[in-house]
Amino acid sequence: GKCLHLLSTKGVKIAHQEALKILANAGAQVNFDDERVKFSKDIIEEALRTVPHSVKLAGQSEENDFTLPEPGGLFYTHTASGCPNYAEPGNYHPTTLADVAEWGQLASVLDEITITSFLSAQDVPEATADIHGLRTVLENTSKHIIVQPYSAEAIKYLLELSLAVAGSKEALKKRPVISSFACTLPPFVFDTVHTEVVLQASRLGVPIYANPLAN
Repeated sequence: GKCLHLLSTKGVKIAHQEALKILANAGAQVNFDDERVKFSKDIIEEALRTVPHSVKLAGQSEENDFTLPEPGGLFYTHTASGCPNYAEPGNYHPTTLADVAEWGQLASVLDEITITSFLSAQDVPEATADIHGLRTVLENTSKHIIVQPYSAEAIKYLLELSLAVAGSKEALKKRPVISSFACTLPPFVFDTVHTEVVLQASRLGVPIYANPLAN
């Protein structure tokens, strides 16, 4: 009840003109000047009726495929994401691509780990660290990977890497080898980067974790 009230009266700020046009065409109340979107109860309830109640996530090998949520009501585990530093016994240092590779290899052999997230290598250009990270972990794990895009510009390259591994758009939709974080920070705000994640990932059938980090 409270969610319906807030989304229909306060709404959400979405700093992305293309997304605002899509939402307006879908019947949402959009103010293009202040980038505020309000959702009626009918729109929200229709979305809840049509959204899938489970999703298949895939590894590069089929034995690592799984369904979310866990069918038995349990949970899955994934590695940490985005860490710029790497800790080993007696050795704490900036993360390198070699560490990212080792991280993927370690996740691959641990039965307790279902999903791999990649670390943030410091020995590559900062603007492309996420692209280098995904490429490296794709080469070093057979498990499903969660992607954390660092910029709007990087998103298409991250998805292209995933398409190259899956083989085609149809194959990626059927067995998504990646899923993506969409981590907004301020409450009731979707910034340009993470709105772009939602748009591009949705077009390819890549699942999204809408994580409100402020919470």
